[in-house]
Amino acid sequence: MAKVLFTASAQESLAGIFGYLTGPLANPPAARALADEIDHAVGLLEKRPNLFPVCQEPRLNRMGCRKVLLGDAYLLLYRVEGPRVMVLRFCHSRQAYWNLL
Repeated sequence: MAKVLFTASAQESLAGIFGYLTGPLANPPAARALADEIDHAVGLLEKRPNLFPVCQEPRLNRMGCRKVLLGDAYLLLYRVEGPRVMVLRFCHSRQAYWNLL
């Protein structure tokens, strides 16, 4: 079973997303739904780290970055490093995520 770790950048980006969902957007149910999606994705990554597709953007592809669609709006970006899964960043699916790493 792989160990899933969150980088500081992933933690910061996730805090920003939750802050937006519960603050300006005032949508705590959306924040809870996203948290549930993340928990589900982490469970899958622990069991099958290579389950999700490698990013098609050439630079991220060379880095071995993969992405998970969370619900219909957010992405979890990660890389498999031996027995570990490093979660690199969270972002909105409409952002130019290839520029965030």
